[in-house]
Parts: sequence; structure tokens; C-alpha cells
Amino acid sequence: MLSQIKACNELIKSLSKLADEKNIAGLKIDEEGEILTALYSKINSIKAIKETKAVRPVTSLSQSSLFTGSKQEPDMMSEIKKEILCCDSIDMLVSFIKWSGLRCIIEELREFTEKENHKLRIITTSYIGSSNLSNAALTSGLEWNIKVTEKDSFDTIRKLEATFESYWNDDEFTSFNGIFEEDKKRLITSLKREGKFEGNSDTIFSLDIHPWIRSTKNQMGSKTPSDPSFHFIAHREEILKQSRDTFRAILKDNNFGDLYVGGNTPEAIDHLFMSIQSFNSTKLYEKTTADFYDFIIVDEVHHA
Repeated sequence: MLSQIKACNELIKSLSKLADEKNIAGLKIDEEGEILTALYSKINSIKAIKETKAVRPVTSLSQSSLFTGSKQEPDMMSEIKKEILCCDSIDMLVSFIKWSGLRCIIEELREFTEKENHKLRIITTSYIGSSNLSNAALTSGLEWNIKVTEKDSFDTIRKLEATFESYWNDDEFTSFNGIFEEDKKRLITSLKREGKFEGNSDTIFSLDIHPWIRSTKNQMGSKTPSDPSFHFIAHREEILKQSRDTFRAILKDNNFGDLYVGGNTPEAIDHLFMSIQSFNSTKLYEKTTADFYDFIIVDEVHHA
């Protein structure tokens, strides 16, 4: 290391003379500080006696990278594994976690947490969302993902860190420790609540909504109907059921909304949760006027 620093300083000295620029000489490497930092990071450690090849991601640490799933670019799964093995702290924010995704990186996470002073924090929910930890999302999904580096996106990294901290300390999230049986039971209850229910069984639960916004702009004109008509469109039955149950919980009305998907035929269409497949096959747009629905929500509208 010392010889390398001396060689660099000699090169800097030569460049300074050739260019007749005194400022270049100011770039000389501080031998004492650099040497001590480098030596003490290696001496008195396993690295000094054990020849192990360092694990490093293929993508740059100084430049952001985009993962599109193309075979011509680095595989995101392998990059995540390498990132886990070469870092000293992990903050993970993900809508939900499946075993199919967790098992893909569990060995790397286990090795990471066994190291001294390494910290792993995970914020997740039991809700089915697009940003998730599953095998499909990590391997075969068509979603694009971007790796952001501190060097070219300093402000973005600081914002990510600040937002994660705000979530971590938010009362909306509850801490979980697998050691405690009470935490395990609470997790199982939450997963069952959000799970897929067979037959005609409905999810019955209640929520209290506390609005942050005190006033909103009325986009329906000067007169708001007391019982506005409502149309929710999605591409999967599971999403339609979960959305209907969420509206029922917020409105505290277990009879709100009808499903129009698969074998379900609604009794009315005033508050309708309908699949895009049923919407197209029944040509509902030809059987209702353009102003029939006061509110229309389309899930995954980017597929339109």
C-alpha cells in the first residue's frame, strides 16, 4: 500500500511540473492517514489470514442502474444477493412478503444477520400490492426496477432514508418479534384477514378513518347525491373482493357493493365491483348512460 501511495504521489509531482500548475501538487495523497486506515482494516482480522474473494455487485456503486428483466443485462436477483452480502445495514420497505420470494434470499439474509453489528429492518404489510417480495416479482416479473446510488442521487437517498425512518416510527406500524407468541398470533390473524376466501364467505371487519384533509373540491357539481353510484373495475377477483370488503369496513356497511366477476351475478349495479373481463363481455358501457356512475375507480389502469 505504501509503495502504491508513493507511486501516485510521484506521478502527481511529475504532472505538476509538466503542466506548470501548482494546484495539482495539492492533490498529493496523505501517506500517514491513508496508510493507517488501510492497514488497520486488514490487520487483526480474518481477512489477514483467510483468502476469500470479495462479493461485489456487477452494477456500479457510483452510477444508478435500471433493471428491465432483459437477458442482456445483470440479473436483479443475483444483484440483490450480492448487495446483501457486501453491505452492513439493510432497510426494506415492501407491500407484502411471500415465502416464494423470501426463500430466494433467505440464505444471504441469514449470513448477513449473523455478522456482528449488522442491522436489518423490514417494514411490510399483509396487503396485496404491486411492490412485493415474491419469486415472480424478483425473477419473471415485467416491472422495471432502478438501483439508485448515493454518488449520483444524493438527495434521493437522503429522502429515502428520512421517509423510511418516518414509517419506522409511525404508530400505524406495529413491531413484530417472532419470539413472542402474541406477535405470531397477531400476524396470523392479519394474514387470514387479507387472504383469499372461498365460496360466498365475506371478510367482516371494521376500520375508523381519520382524514388528514379537512376539505376537498367537489368534482360532481354543486349537488352531491346522498347515495352516489359507484363502479370499481379490476382484473382479478381477489382484488375486487378485497376492495369491496375495504369499502364495507370504512362505510361500516357489510351489505355495500355487488360483485360481477366469474360466476357472481349482481342484484344491482349501483355499487358495482366488476372485472374488466365481465365489463367487456357484457358491454356494460352500452347498457348505462355516460353519467350513470358518480365515481369510477379503475385498478391497474396502465394496462388499458
